[in-house]
Amino acid sequence: MQKSDLNNLSKTAIRSLFKKVDLNCLLGVETQLKDSIGFKKVYQKKHVVFYQLSNEGDLYVSKKTFIRFLQVVGIKQTVYPEKTVYLKINHYAENTLKVLSEMDALLIKNDELWVAIEGYAGAGKTTLSKQLSLIYDASVFHTDDFFKKPNIDPSVPFSSYGANIDYDKIHHHVIKVLSQKQTVLYEPFDFKTHQHQPPIKVIYKPIHIFEGAFVLHPSMKQTFDLKVFYDIPLFKQYHLIFRRSGFKRLWKFITTWIPNERNYVKGLEIKKQCHLIIK
Repeated sequence: MQKSDLNNLSKTAIRSLFKKVDLNCLLGVETQLKDSIGFKKVYQKKHVVFYQLSNEGDLYVSKKTFIRFLQVVGIKQTVYPEKTVYLKINHYAENTLKVLSEMDALLIKNDELWVAIEGYAGAGKTTLSKQLSLIYDASVFHTDDFFKKPNIDPSVPFSSYGANIDYDKIHHHVIKVLSQKQTVLYEPFDFKTHQHQPPIKVIYKPIHIFEGAFVLHPSMKQTFDLKVFYDIPLFKQYHLIFRRSGFKRLWKFITTWIPNERNYVKGLEIKKQCHLIIK
């Protein structure tokens, strides 16, 4: 089956061609896949994407990573009757797969990995970081946990961006400790109570994921092996924040937080720094 064949079919016809198969069939001898699985996009229509699994493709992940991806994201694999194996996913799962492909490539040469997930509020940064932590058994740190009272110093370049993030605390209590391969101990900030919570321990793991707004601010003082930007159109961002937090919180985002983060992304050219931009 060629890509053009799929594009000419209706949704009903496509559903009739594919059926569920178990994981053993997908990864067994029948598929003749090597340890590294290739994913070649063959069909896309609105929010539905089909990837053909083979030894070559646009994306690559290990079998181990792929199995965890299926388990964590909850994907049900599908197969065409001619035994050519396909994966049916939505765009959110596709974004995760793109990041997995980048991380797997880096892990071939690196025992330790520093990952930054930057992007606009409501785009899906927290969900993505949680999925990655489960797939790789990685540690995740959120910039929201290091909130502080904004302190803008006109003499310091770019201090107006991310002035509500305690970068010194992140550096001394997290980054410096991780660099020494030790257990991290810090007090996360709770936005509901506007107070710091009791200390939490994060045992050292080789993969460190830093997620949240302003995570690529120069004050972070950390070099990341992979920088991901999660993009989202402005009005789509309004819609998602309204669904998540209601109108009162949306208004605060519209008047203060969204303009600040978008000025930061533009002013510091954050997207140009990133290895991967997903939407």
